Amino acid sequence: HANHVWVILRCNANTLSLAVEDDGPGFDAQTAVSVSRQPQSIGLLGMRERLELLGGRLEIKSQPGQGTRLEAFAPWKDTK
Repeated sequence: HANHVWVILRCNANTLSLAVEDDGPGFDAQTAVSVSRQPQSIGLLGMRERLELLGGRLEIKSQPGQGTRLEAFAPWKDTK
C-alpha cells in the first residue's frame, strides 16, 4: 500500500549494497522476522540467512505507520 518506492544500488571496492525504501504502512520488524521462522515461509529470515552465507547482512527498519527500509550489504571485490 505504498505510494512511493525508492531503490538505491551502491558499490564500492569492498561492499555492494541495495536499499529499498517505501512510504507504506510499515510493520513491526522484529515480529515479522519471528513470524518468518515458520516452516512454510522463508521471507525476511531467508533473505537474512542468504546474505549471511555470503558474509553480508540485512538491515530492516520499519515501524507501523512509518514506512519500511530494507538494506542488504554483501562483500564485493572491485576488479578494476
